[in-house]
Amino acid sequence: MSLPSIESIDAASATLAQRLAGIREFMARESLDAFIIPCADQFLGEYLGPDVQRLRWLTGFTGEAAIAVVQPERAAIFVDGRFTVQVRQQVPASLFEYHHLIEEPHLNWLNNTLQPGDRIGFDATLHTYNWYQDAIAAFREKDIQLVELAENPIDRLWNDRPAASDAPGILLDEKYTGRSSEDKRQVLSEMLQKKGLDALVITQPDAVNWLFNIRGGDVPCLPVVLSYAIVYQDGNADLFAPTGKLDDHFYPHAGDGVRLMDIATIEHSLKQLGEDGADVQLDYENSNAWIPLTLLHFGAQVIHGDDPCMVMKAIKNRIEIEGMRQAHLYAGIATTKFLAWLDREVAAGTPTLDEGVLADKIEALLEEQPGYNGCSFETISAVGPNAAMCHYNHTLTTPRTLGQDGLYLIDSGGQFPEGTTDMTRTIKVGDVTDEMCTRYTQVLQGHIRLAATRFPKGTRGIQLDTIARQPLWQAGCDYDHGTGHGVGHFLGVHETPLRMSPQEADSRLEAGMMITIEPGYYKEDAYGLRVENLYVVKPSTIASDVPMLEMESLTLAPIDCRLIKQELLSAEEFQWLDEYHQQVQKLIGPYLDAEEKEWLTLVTRPLAEQQ
Repeated sequence: MSLPSIESIDAASATLAQRLAGIREFMARESLDAFIIPCADQFLGEYLGPDVQRLRWLTGFTGEAAIAVVQPERAAIFVDGRFTVQVRQQVPASLFEYHHLIEEPHLNWLNNTLQPGDRIGFDATLHTYNWYQDAIAAFREKDIQLVELAENPIDRLWNDRPAASDAPGILLDEKYTGRSSEDKRQVLSEMLQKKGLDALVITQPDAVNWLFNIRGGDVPCLPVVLSYAIVYQDGNADLFAPTGKLDDHFYPHAGDGVRLMDIATIEHSLKQLGEDGADVQLDYENSNAWIPLTLLHFGAQVIHGDDPCMVMKAIKNRIEIEGMRQAHLYAGIATTKFLAWLDREVAAGTPTLDEGVLADKIEALLEEQPGYNGCSFETISAVGPNAAMCHYNHTLTTPRTLGQDGLYLIDSGGQFPEGTTDMTRTIKVGDVTDEMCTRYTQVLQGHIRLAATRFPKGTRGIQLDTIARQPLWQAGCDYDHGTGHGVGHFLGVHETPLRMSPQEADSRLEAGMMITIEPGYYKEDAYGLRVENLYVVKPSTIASDVPMLEMESLTLAPIDCRLIKQELLSAEEFQWLDEYHQQVQKLIGPYLDAEEKEWLTLVTRPLAEQQ
C-alpha cells in the first residue's frame, strides 16, 4: 500500500487532535475517566451510513472492526488482525495507542488502566445488551461505574455531519417474497401465545424488512429501511421507521393490524410495554443495550430469546429460491463477460489496467443486468500481494496495476429484487509459480469436496467446515476465515445465523438455506487466492436410512483451469468440474456475443483437453 504524504498526515493529525480535545472537554464536564466509541450505529449492523461513522470521525480509521477508548491523558484504538497494517496508516500514533481487539480486549485494558471508582461514559445505543452485562461484570471488582450518556458528545461536536439517507422505502411484491407479511406475523403470534409472552421486539433492520416485505436504501450494500418493530401476541405489529420512508400504500401491502410509526416514538411504545408490565422477548446479542434498559426501567419483564425472524428468513421458500437462481444468472452473465474481457486485455498487454479499473468494469457489467440495485458489498479487486489481505479495499490506497503479478482475485456481488449474489474467482494474469498452482488446486479440491458432500439433516456448519480444509491441511496450510456464510434474499450478503466456521456455535444447515463455499489461501506479501460459489441446501434424492441434505450451486461462471495441477485431482473432482462447466456453458452461453461465446466454449471444455 502507498502511504499518505507528510503534509496530509500533519493536517489530519491536527484535525483529529482538535476532535479529541473536544471529547476530553466533554468528559471533564461530566466527570468521566473514559469514553468508549465502537464502530457501530444503533442497529448494530455490518454496514454504516456516512452519518453514523462516529469512530471514523474521531480516529480517521475506515475499517469496520474497531473500538476506541479516550481517557484524559491517553487514547487507544483496538482492531483485529485484518486491520493491524491499516490502522497504523490511518490513525496517528501521536494520538492513539494501537491494541489487538482479540488478544487485548478493551474491557481488560480499561480494567488495568482505571482506578477504583472511576466512571466510564458510553452510548447505550451503540453496544449490545450482552456487552453491557459483560462490562458490568468486568468492572464490578474495582467498582468502576458505567455511565449511560443521554447524548453522544460526537453528535454535538460533528459540525459537518452528513445527513441521513433520504432514499424511499420499497414495497417488495409477493411475486419476489413468496409469502405475505400477514402470514409471517401469524407465525410469530402463535410463537408468542405458546410461550405466554405479550410482545416481541425486533431490532435488526434486515429482519424487520423481511417481516414486512419492504426494502430500502438507507445504508450502502444492504437494501433496507433502518427500522425497528414490535409484534404483539395477537399478530398486530408496529413498524418504527423514519418519517417519509413509506407512504399510505404500505398499509394494504402489509395487511391488517399494522401501524406505521415514526422511529422517534419507539421510546413511548417501550414505556407503554413497561407500564403494562408486559413480558417481552428480545435478542440480547443483536439488540442495542438502550432498548432492554428502557424496557426494564419502565417495568417490563424482558426475556432473552433469539430473534425468530433470523432463522425464518434464512430458510428460503420456493419463490425466493427461484429468484436467487435468476439473480445468479444475472451475476454469472456479468462475471463471464468480465472474465472474457479481462483475458483479451491481458493478452493485448493493455497498460492501464489496475485494481480500480477492473472493479469499475465488473460493477458496470452488473449494472447492465435487469433490476440491479447496487453492490452487495464493496468489490474486492486485488492483484498479487494485495490479495493476501482477504478484506483488501483498493479505494483506500493507490490501486496496483497488472503486469507485475501472476494472480488476480475478484470478489463481487450484486443486489437484485430476485436475490443477493456473492462470487469470487482467482485468475491467471501473468507468470505463476508451481507453488501458486499447487495451492490453487488444493483450494479448489476443498471447494469441490464440500460442494459434493451429502450430510445428515441437523449437521452443523463447524462439521462441514473441516471438509474444505482437508487438502490444505495435508500440505500443512490453512486459511484464517470461515468456509461459508449465509446469504439473504435481496438482503444482507452475510446473513446470520448460518455459518461454516471453526468459531461458529451451533448453526445447523436446513433445506432452503443459502450458504457460500469459499476456501482460500493467503501468503503474506506474495499472493492470495479464493474460489467462492453460493449454494442452496436441498433434500438429497439418494436412498438413505436417515434424512440427508446436499448442496446445489447457484453461481454460474467459469473457474480458471489454467491454474490447476491436474495430477492432483481425483476422477470425481474431474467429473464435478466438467459437469459444472457444462452447466455454465448451457445457461450463460445464450446471453453472450459471438466472441464471448467462443471464449466460454474454450475455457469450459473438458479439463482433460486443457493441458
